[in-house]
Amino acid sequence: MNNETVLKVKKYLSDNNIFDEKTFVSPAQKRKDGKAFAFEEHVKGMILSLLSAQTKFWKIDQNIDKIQAIFFNYDADKILNTDEDIFLTELEKIGCGSRTRKAQMNVLHYNIKLMKRIISQYGSMDAFICSAPIKDIIKKLADYDSEYKLKQMGTALVCEYLKNVGMDCAKPDVHMKRILGCNRLGYSKLKDASDDEVYEAFSKLSKETGMYIADIDYLFWLFCSDGNGAICTANPKCSRCVLKEECNMNKSLVSNDKVDLSSDIVDAASLSSEIECHSKCNKSKKDIIIEWAKEKAEQGEFDYDIAFNGKEFVRYRTKKMTELINDNFNRSKISTGDKLWNYFTYFYEIDLKLKTKLRLQFVLCYKHNPEKAKMIYENYLKKYKNDPRKESDGYNWVFSFSIDINDSITEKELKNRMDIIYDMMKKYEASI
Repeated sequence: MNNETVLKVKKYLSDNNIFDEKTFVSPAQKRKDGKAFAFEEHVKGMILSLLSAQTKFWKIDQNIDKIQAIFFNYDADKILNTDEDIFLTELEKIGCGSRTRKAQMNVLHYNIKLMKRIISQYGSMDAFICSAPIKDIIKKLADYDSEYKLKQMGTALVCEYLKNVGMDCAKPDVHMKRILGCNRLGYSKLKDASDDEVYEAFSKLSKETGMYIADIDYLFWLFCSDGNGAICTANPKCSRCVLKEECNMNKSLVSNDKVDLSSDIVDAASLSSEIECHSKCNKSKKDIIIEWAKEKAEQGEFDYDIAFNGKEFVRYRTKKMTELINDNFNRSKISTGDKLWNYFTYFYEIDLKLKTKLRLQFVLCYKHNPEKAKMIYENYLKKYKNDPRKESDGYNWVFSFSIDINDSITEKELKNRMDIIYDMMKKYEASI
């Protein structure tokens, strides 16, 4: 994947009247040229980003004027003075948004008030989003532990919002992750590229082409998405794809004589022959999970000490649960050789005993202070229990999440799977 890849995509889009370079106005170029984006434009960017979640964007695009009217030309004060259910009703009338629109409208006032609070601290939203490297701004707006977290907006939607107001970044959505994955252009060794890999790939292409990261991302999105090029979708149109010579999907299909390459659409059933892109890890599963835990701890995600671990478990603790449970202890009073984790009232642990799954579980420990642990369970955590296992040997597995793995998983994919179940657990913790 290089400069030629981008040129092929752009030419295809131009030849098929999907993209017109002469009329295209890059928000990133506007910002570089000195444009200051007004608060209304930030509100617009945030709302359109929310509405784009889990739906086809052409539904948003064809109703763009109606949406602007529904939200009072994105006047923040008028929006705040209007019941959120009214916006929901108006969006339903025009068939705009997805099944998440109720949840989105329920946080609309919160997000706008948060943006106003940011303005009170930084002077403007523009000043805030330009106050640190783009990756740091994305983290501030997307991470659950951040005071600036925009609700109902993860990394992809935050990137969409930032692109809308001229920031130069890529949106790691399903289209970008798929086309960069090991079964398509092969930038990643995973089937779906990670968020960091999407940003890294388009950053490299930006340096090669001299184009903005956001503009390259836009071209690839047009190439992939329904209602536009619709080439590299879940069921790709390989016969029309200008990138098929460099695509692993095409290579795997060519080697499968059961697939008709003259067909316009490759059916999902044909994708069973996708190339195997995993190789065995040289490191043990536990070594990789320990590396993952150290990396998360360095990022401030949680507290980790190798002494927390057991033979088949890697353990960590979070600031929120430690404060909620008031679970502090004096480590100096513990005798050498004692099992450190038994002095905790709680901990999170990754269970490494399972061969085909990773399981992340929240455990209450009754070993050191059983009365306190049982009181916490009965008064606070019982209603959150989702793990069917009963208390045994002084441990109560309150809630847990699992994800499938196999023997041929790569180190990178193993960490990616850990990120997935960690995010699931993080969301669950946030609800407590």
